[in-house]
Amino acid sequence: MNLSRFISSAAFLAAAVVAFACGPFDGLVSNPFVFHFYQGDEEPTIIETQKAENIALWQNSTSAAIPASEVEAAVYDMNLAQLQSAFESGRSDNAFLAWIINNNASEIKEFLLLAKELEELRFNRISPWYYPADKNEKYDSRTEAERFANILERCRKHTVGFLSDRYGLQYVRALIALQNYDECLDFYKRTMAKLPHRNLFRTMAKGYVAGCLQRMGETDEADRMFAESGDFNSIKNNKKSYFNTLVMSLIHN
Repeated sequence: MNLSRFISSAAFLAAAVVAFACGPFDGLVSNPFVFHFYQGDEEPTIIETQKAENIALWQNSTSAAIPASEVEAAVYDMNLAQLQSAFESGRSDNAFLAWIINNNASEIKEFLLLAKELEELRFNRISPWYYPADKNEKYDSRTEAERFANILERCRKHTVGFLSDRYGLQYVRALIALQNYDECLDFYKRTMAKLPHRNLFRTMAKGYVAGCLQRMGETDEADRMFAESGDFNSIKNNKKSYFNTLVMSLIHN
């Protein structure tokens, strides 16, 4: 095994050991599409690590001069209506959005709007109490099914090129929200699984697909994918066995 692969494997295992060792492991997956990483307070969780990497990738795609906090505010904290308002007004106090507007980065703008719309739709599907609480929230006469169909169609137009891996993850999320598990698994195998192993969005999609497999009753395959994603708390069967198997596979590959 070459040095770079060894270092990559060792880093992954270091994170996985923390996630595996800290538990607890009862009450495994109340929602298999919400990942559980129980770690010490002094250690960043895998979700936090992925968030930091995502922010860094956005800085690489725009400008390293944009503070990470500004990217985080736009990508993680703002809702769809706030993004729409900023882009329609052509100005924003947020440095990340201002860069997009000033540089006419339409590809990034369109992706962010799609991701936020999907986020809103996914939340609405699981919230029995949803109603437009914000008086400034725009009324959308399209049905939920029409909005989902539109998002899937837009994702299918970005299977290659800039932001294609990000669109792929959104496609996976949309299919899961629609409970189209077979299509989700097929899409992952045809596209996301072929991305480089260290691609952030491939890793994130793998966790979602593991949840699909668990819902489909494919527990062994789901457990393997959860293990590879470092999400040992979502594994249904013997966690120690899967952890040891993962360690050996990384050492010998």
